[in-house]
Amino acid sequence: MKKIWTIVILFTLITLGCQKQQHGKVVAKVGDSELTLEEIKSQLDKSLISSREQLQKYILNWINGELLYQEALKQGVDKSNQFQNQMNEMKRQLAIQQLIEQKIYIDSAKVSDSTALNYFNQNQTEFFVKDDIIKINSATFTTREQAASFVSQISRGLSWKDAIEKVKSDSALASNLIEIITEKFFSQKNIYPEETWKIATALGINEISFPIKTAKGYSVVQLLARKMKGEKADFEIARDEVVQRIIIEDRRKRYTELLNNLRNKNKVEIFFSQISSSDTSYK
Repeated sequence: MKKIWTIVILFTLITLGCQKQQHGKVVAKVGDSELTLEEIKSQLDKSLISSREQLQKYILNWINGELLYQEALKQGVDKSNQFQNQMNEMKRQLAIQQLIEQKIYIDSAKVSDSTALNYFNQNQTEFFVKDDIIKINSATFTTREQAASFVSQISRGLSWKDAIEKVKSDSALASNLIEIITEKFFSQKNIYPEETWKIATALGINEISFPIKTAKGYSVVQLLARKMKGEKADFEIARDEVVQRIIIEDRRKRYTELLNNLRNKNKVEIFFSQISSSDTSYK
């Protein structure tokens, strides 16, 4: 399949502009074949032509490809059996891929929370924590004083959520609140700033840190939970993996159903007896 797609891409680039263009700004010509700026833009992602130099490079590549393509036609390469076989196989693979996109992948990425939770409950013994992880609350302020004031409010009995709401309701404080993280899981690999991991893992469950200077500002961290690698995962931790597994299984089911329906509607004959030992020998 990879080889087929490589042929498709190369063939598209080579033949781009092989027909005469009636409209558009012509940027290159090889014989009677023209390449227009509009054609390039319609064929390529805009991110691939983000500079004049990239556009010029594409045009030069098109010229090289067009020279080779026209010479190939002059020499009758497109008339050979090998060429025709490759084109037929390419057409076959493209048609298969398009059918699969329409029948197998359509809507399969939509998984509701209830569906995911039900799947997890039925298969929860299969989900484990992949790395040591922690669940934290975190708030980052521009100054140490503001961060310390926030810690003080929670120490006097205010909940994390209420303390955050109180900060947000004060325009002066809110303007100095850089970042809020609420009940989110992190591993040491994906937490930032990196020192947050060291701060959080030194805390007890529900304990709040003193303000710590980090790369973002002055951060306050509350540890809510920790899970060690190899422990059984809660749904909250395993949700992404659950969704991906449901999607994959749904696609396999659609694929199997599609083939079964096609087998029922079409006459399929297999003649394994026609294969001799010499047919599998390449000596």
